[in-house]
Amino acid sequence: MLAVGFAVAEPAPDVVSAWKAASAFRFNEARDAFVRGTGDVVARKFGEGATLLNVQPRTGANIQRALTLFEEVAREAPPRSNLSGLARFYIARVKELYLTPQDLAGASADYRALLEERTGNPLIEQGASRLAAMAAFASEPVSERLKNLASLEPLAELLETSAGRREFHTSMAFALLDNGGDKSRAVDYFLEADRVGFTRKVTAVSAWLVAGRAASEVGRTADARYFYEKMLAKYPRDPRAFTVRTLLQALPTENG
Repeated sequence: MLAVGFAVAEPAPDVVSAWKAASAFRFNEARDAFVRGTGDVVARKFGEGATLLNVQPRTGANIQRALTLFEEVAREAPPRSNLSGLARFYIARVKELYLTPQDLAGASADYRALLEERTGNPLIEQGASRLAAMAAFASEPVSERLKNLASLEPLAELLETSAGRREFHTSMAFALLDNGGDKSRAVDYFLEADRVGFTRKVTAVSAWLVAGRAASEVGRTADARYFYEKMLAKYPRDPRAFTVRTLLQALPTENG
């Protein structure tokens, strides 16, 4: 959260302290500091909204207040500025994850509009992976979910950051497999994510193992071997390494 704070503006010292308190999960203290602080009023509104989403107990009034603050920031910050973009991203996030009932249609439209602006902001580009998750778990027939996932493929061309591309490709791969979609296409997505490079072990290992199994099931033995060998080379002492070696040995050889 501290990184978000420094991304929105050059904060005054007391606002820096507020973001540090928020990063340490002292959200009530942080919210009070944003309200009483000095410096950019619009940036402080953003900080107050971000902390209100985390203040406990979480209440409808706090969520609505946060949404109102983000809407004000989106109107008052310079158009296409980092602060404006982040406020709009949080508006979409509130609609998707915090409102009761959710406004998924509104969130989807907001995420798409931001992605089409090619902001180059890795946090804002998380909207692409959120759209994949929303499509994957929508309350509609699987056939419609798969159709909606397919419609998201062009979003890859709008992503300018490594984090945005990695998260989108990984989310699309898992979404396809979770919905019984094209396993080979899912493997392609895993390969795209792997080319970008995973930064967290838990994500990397999960992706490599699932991708390896999917690749082996559709006869893409070379890709399965690639994923399994990469996992063993990177994390040879992982508790799952024995199982991965067994899977690797069971793969067909090039001659048979």
